[in-house]
Amino acid sequence: MQYLNSIIGLQKSNTSKISIAPCTTEGNLNTTGKILNNLYADFSSVENLILKGFNTTPEQSLTASSEITEIVGEEIIWQVLGHNLQNKEVANVDKFLKHHKPGGKYLFLYMFSEADNKWYVSRSDDQEFKPLDEELAKL
Repeated sequence: MQYLNSIIGLQKSNTSKISIAPCTTEGNLNTTGKILNNLYADFSSVENLILKGFNTTPEQSLTASSEITEIVGEEIIWQVLGHNLQNKEVANVDKFLKHHKPGGKYLFLYMFSEADNKWYVSRSDDQEFKPLDEELAKL
């Protein structure tokens, strides 16, 4: 199976539902993980990312692109399709993890928990959410 993009999710504290938005990169920890952990570390910034998306193509501000380049150590194109383009929601964490299952195409899933005020990441090889900061520390 060929793995394509990653998905970013937001779970509000008052519901089990998770709002999701696709990310157009492969989503590995060295890029997407670092970007999310450094630039989207609170509920309002994550909610804005899920709703509006983000794009580092030339049409975006140079400041945003340079911040990302500084975080990941190289120039990359990093995009998240916001709700305006892809309005999706899953019922709970187990349903979100099913994006890894056979027929699913996502290698990494990222979820911000409002209740914990932190990011979690799941890889298709273990299919459970682990704290993103702990996974980044292992790099």
